[in-house]
Amino acid sequence: VANAAEIADEYNVPLWIHSADRDLLTEPAAGLGADGAALVRQLLTTPMAEPARVEEFDGLTELNIARLNFSVAHAPGHTEGSVLLGLDYNGRNAQITRLVFCGDVVFAGSVGRTDLPGGDQKVMSRTLREVVLALPDTVALLPGHGPQTTMARERTTNPYLQPAAVGI
Repeated sequence: VANAAEIADEYNVPLWIHSADRDLLTEPAAGLGADGAALVRQLLTTPMAEPARVEEFDGLTELNIARLNFSVAHAPGHTEGSVLLGLDYNGRNAQITRLVFCGDVVFAGSVGRTDLPGGDQKVMSRTLREVVLALPDTVALLPGHGPQTTMARERTTNPYLQPAAVGI
């Protein structure tokens, strides 16, 4: 998030990140070729900076923020530091019992790219098999962009989860 430092500093809150992705706070184009780095610099209108307060997810399985209890699951593959943040849900939809903020790990009908720096197809396959497919069907997936979906829908329709389910 290009304005992460500005927002975190304005509200005096920490930015939480896995240590494997911390360098991306200041160098989002790290590891990209010259053309990719130039494109990132062109698209970013705000200089990237690290907030005053940064906390790392490493080793955490739970995180309590603002009286909300999140589960934390390391989910590398798209980036080395990708994580899933889960939150119990007791809303109007009885078919959904948990919300999972999944970043760019899984999308409606797709998964995060692994061809960019920090991505790894074999690691992503393991994450999909051991972390994502372990989620119950009653989970609502809230990706970093694109529409929300459910684990039930993705388990049956996402073509990228089928090979992961059988260990390919």
